[in-house]
Amino acid sequence: MKPDLGALADYSNRHSLAGVTVFARSTDGETAMHVRSFAPAHGIMEDPVCGTGNIAVTAYLNFRNELQRFGKRYVARQGMQVGRDGRVFMRLDSDGIRLGGHTVTCVEGSVRIS
Repeated sequence: MKPDLGALADYSNRHSLAGVTVFARSTDGETAMHVRSFAPAHGIMEDPVCGTGNIAVTAYLNFRNELQRFGKRYVARQGMQVGRDGRVFMRLDSDGIRLGGHTVTCVEGSVRIS
């Protein structure tokens, strides 16, 4: 998949969208699905691992009564196209959607408000 990032940015701006996330069933034998998230209108050509995108996918599948295709607990794979190989652990509970995984701190800092 090679999205037209300019068209996605225009569409996102016209419809006040943060970005676009797509998903498909995985056939790698390790994960339930592959996810890709794009937010070019906000300077993010492709997010290597997008928490809000993955949560939106789980919410969408649950709303459409299609979550059983993947299970209420599943692992999503994301980031291979941008040189990462992330895993996101998703879980639908009675009180909400949970997301987990391993992280790497890339930037640390603080903000002082004066």
